[in-house]
Amino acid sequence: MSQKITLNSVLLLGFAGFLSALLAVCAPPLPEVIRDLLPGTLFGLNLSVCLWLRKILRSFWKTLIIVAASSIALYCSALAGAGIEYFSPWPSAPEAGKGFSNLSATALFVGGTLGVFLFLATVLLLVRSVLRGQEFCLEHSAE
Repeated sequence: MSQKITLNSVLLLGFAGFLSALLAVCAPPLPEVIRDLLPGTLFGLNLSVCLWLRKILRSFWKTLIIVAASSIALYCSALAGAGIEYFSPWPSAPEAGKGFSNLSATALFVGGTLGVFLFLATVLLLVRSVLRGQEFCLEHSAE
């Protein structure tokens, strides 16, 4: 049986993002290091659980890699956004650049794009190997 994208898969993955955001917003006061890692870690954990429920991801080390990749992507995107804001040759709004809460649209776009690319590249490499193995088994079981 091949893994096809279904409405259930899309809803389950969307729910992972919603649940991780809700848990991060409702978290009690935590030390700064844990608070900074919380959104990325929760999203990676929720995505891993969703992929496990769909029987796409069954390995514990791949789960850990996805959680680590989401945390690292969060940091890289924040650093890229701050770096673009600080070193940007493009003019920005007068209030932009005066703090991390006032990032320009350019900085947010670059940071978000980098974070998504790092995270999706990791997840697709891990999931693609699983789906390729299933396709190989299906092709040879039909013979």
